[in-house]
Amino acid sequence: MYEAEAQKYFLLFNKYEEKLGFYILEFEENDPSKAPDFLIKWKNKLDIGDPNMCILRGQGKNTKLKELIISYKSIFINTYNVVVMDISYDDNSPSMIFHHESFQLWESECNGVLLNANKDFVSFNKSGMSVLGLGSTEQRSIVDSAGMDRMVHSLESVNFLRLDPSNCLLFACTDPMKKVISIQQEYQKGPSDSVYDTEFWSLYNIRLHEITLRELLLF
Repeated sequence: MYEAEAQKYFLLFNKYEEKLGFYILEFEENDPSKAPDFLIKWKNKLDIGDPNMCILRGQGKNTKLKELIISYKSIFINTYNVVVMDISYDDNSPSMIFHHESFQLWESECNGVLLNANKDFVSFNKSGMSVLGLGSTEQRSIVDSAGMDRMVHSLESVNFLRLDPSNCLLFACTDPMKKVISIQQEYQKGPSDSVYDTEFWSLYNIRLHEITLRELLLF
C-alpha cells in the first residue's frame, strides 16, 4: 500500500474473485466510505512475488506529472516486470504507459528501488543489477562493474512509436537476442464501466537485433 500526498492510497493485490491477476485499487483518504476504483483489473492468471510500489514526481515544467511505478516477478513465465502508470489525472483516465519485462527466475529473490536523483529504476538479484531510465533524459552514459562504458536509453526515448498518446509500450526483453517493443492499446472489456476487465490489443511489434562481431567486420 502506498500513500500519495495524504490524498489517495493505492493497493496492489494478486487475487480477485478467485482469479489470479494484476489488480490495483485507489482509495480516497477524505472519503473512506466511498467505494474504491480500479486503476487496472488485468486477469493474467499469473502469481506475482517480490512486489514494490513507489511514485515518480515530475520537476520543473513537468511538476504536475505523477507516475505510479510497480515492480514484481511473475511465476511460470519467469519475468521481472516494471510497470509505469500515469496518475496525473489530467484526463481523468489513469492508464499503463510502459511495461518492461526481463528474465527473472521465480525461485530467486529480486528487489527494485527508484532513484529520485536521476529517475532510474534499479533492480537487484543474485546475477547483479540492471538499470532502467524512467526520466525524460533520452540517453546518458554509465560505467558497468567491468569498467565498460554503457549507454542508458530512457523508456520515453521511444515515445515516437506510439500511434496515440494513450498507447502502452511493452518492452519484452526476457531473451537478450530476441528483444521486442510491442505497441499496445489498453481497453476495458465488460458489460459496464463498473464491471469490466482490462485487456491489451497489440497494434504492431518491432524486433530489436543485437549486432554481431561478424556484422561489425562487414561494415
